[in-house]
Amino acid sequence: MTFGLRLVRIDGDSMAPRLPHGTFALFRRTSWIEPNDIVLVQHPVFGRIVKKVVSVSSQGLTLAGLSSRSVSSLSLGPVEHRAVQGKLVMELKEAA
Repeated sequence: MTFGLRLVRIDGDSMAPRLPHGTFALFRRTSWIEPNDIVLVQHPVFGRIVKKVVSVSSQGLTLAGLSSRSVSSLSLGPVEHRAVQGKLVMELKEAA
C-alpha cells in the first residue's frame, strides 16, 4: 500500500454487476465509512473481500454482496471497523 491506496483485482462475481470478475478496483484508506460505500475488508473467516456496507454501528459493519451468488450478510456477521482496509475510489473494467 502506498499513500493509503491499494489496487485490487476483483476475483469472483459477488459484486457484479458493479464490479464484475476481472475488474481492477482502487481503494483508499479512510476512517469515514457510510452505508452504500464499497469497502475492502480483511475478514477473519473469508480473508480479503470486497463488499457493500449495509449499515454502520458501534458493534461494527454489516456487509453484503451485490449478487445473489455472494455469501450472505448473516454468514459474514458484523465486521469490526478496523478490518476495513479501504473504500472504493475508482474501478477499471476489463475490455470484452
